Amino acid sequence: MDGSAETPTTTSSKTTSIGLPVIVESLLSSLCLVSSLYIYFFEQANVYCRAVALQNIMLFYLFFALFVFILTSILAFGMVWEYIMFVYVGIALIAKVVQMVIAALFSKSERFIGIPPISTFILNKASAL
Repeated sequence: MDGSAETPTTTSSKTTSIGLPVIVESLLSSLCLVSSLYIYFFEQANVYCRAVALQNIMLFYLFFALFVFILTSILAFGMVWEYIMFVYVGIALIAKVVQMVIAALFSKSERFIGIPPISTFILNKASAL
């Protein structure tokens, strides 16, 4: 009551149409394929969460195709392909962690950072409700 104009600071977390805060939904959409599919198909209002979910779906299929190729090469040839699979698993885990960190960092501003060649495609598909 000293006469200074105080603006109330509220830490309101934006909720989505599913009912979760944006940061929780963006982390869930970058966690696994099942949660990404659920969020992509059932999220009505938040384009950012849908875009993160669609990007995770596309990356899952890319990583799965590479996994199947390397696995069949291990079964057919063995030897050096086993080391390639070990490196692949490390790269896939690092990529997943980076994707989750980016989703969490940009969830407040809801600015989508996608894979450069297909980010506009992802945003167009995510915004088409």
